[in-house]
Amino acid sequence: MLQKLRSFFIKTKVLEEKNLNNITYRVVEKSSIIPSYSNRRAIVFRVDGSTKTYIHSMIYLDKKNRYQPTFYLPQRVLDLWSEDFSLSENLCLGAAGCAVPRFLGLNFKESHTVGVEYSKEFIEFAKKYFLLNEIENQFDLVNDDAFEYVKNEEIKGKFDSVYIDIFDSNKVPDEVFSMEFTSNLYNITKENSVLVFNFITEEPQKVEAFANSLKEKYTAKLILQKNLRTVLVLVKSDDEEKAKRFIQKLNHEGSIITV
Repeated sequence: MLQKLRSFFIKTKVLEEKNLNNITYRVVEKSSIIPSYSNRRAIVFRVDGSTKTYIHSMIYLDKKNRYQPTFYLPQRVLDLWSEDFSLSENLCLGAAGCAVPRFLGLNFKESHTVGVEYSKEFIEFAKKYFLLNEIENQFDLVNDDAFEYVKNEEIKGKFDSVYIDIFDSNKVPDEVFSMEFTSNLYNITKENSVLVFNFITEEPQKVEAFANSLKEKYTAKLILQKNLRTVLVLVKSDDEEKAKRFIQKLNHEGSIITV
């Protein structure tokens, strides 16, 4: 009965569907006559043979919500960072639904973001269903391999923030944990910068071991958890007072482990 009521008040429409490497991806839109319900558009996927559906990315279609619904924590981290540090130049590695670039563009009008997406099909999804011509002057979407992109000497020391949102199906690929990749990430960030790894449901012990293995010198390495979701935050800063203030703010956002 509850499901029938829900389907009556909340309508779901499939806008497009593609099967890539035995995974079916759908762009779906949810709308409702309920005033309090926020209309949404999402990429969802299901591995062939499985009955479980995962959300890959999601945005609100209106602009009244500050945070996009896909994953609150990375957006909140960047928001808190902006209170004391710049978000002028940003990089998002993995940009299928463009939720974080859209968050940055809508809330920080002087910001510029580069999104790197490996899948041409996801780029088509992004341009057709998710960018909505709202942040076109603030966002460049690049079709490239993230692990190759960060090797570029021309972007050395360029970014105020880097958001790492790379997945193979619903898993973080091993390359994200490689020393070469993390070294390149360190090289492309400014002296005062923040890196945010979206690890979703990776075990905190694995994330902690990864953070401890990093050879680069960071001001702070923090594992933040909320609603069974995990992010790793790496802080680079030569301003101890501002960095300390940022870390104190993060302490109010969920369970935190200082590595």
